[in-house]
Amino acid sequence: MQEERFRAERLEEQVNDLTELHQAETGNLKQALADAEEKLSYQSEERLRDLAEMLEACQTKVICALICDVKYLVWCPITKSIIIIF
Repeated sequence: MQEERFRAERLEEQVNDLTELHQAETGNLKQALADAEEKLSYQSEERLRDLAEMLEACQTKVICALICDVKYLVWCPITKSIIIIF
C-alpha cells in the first residue's frame, strides 16, 4: 500500500515536471514565432521602401525622357534602373 502511494506520488511529480516543461517550451515557441514575425515585418517594410524608391526614380526618368525628347530608354539589369540615351 505504501509502495503504491509512493509510486503514485512519483508519477504525479513526473506529470507535473512534464507539464511545466511543456508550458516552458510552448512559451519559447510563442516567443520565437513573435520574433520571426517582427523580423519579417521589418524586412517587408524595408523592401517596400526600396521598391518605392526604385519606382520613383524610374518614373522621374520616364518623365524626363518625355520632356527632353529622348530617343531610347534602356533598362539596366546591373543597376536595376533606366538609362536615358539622347
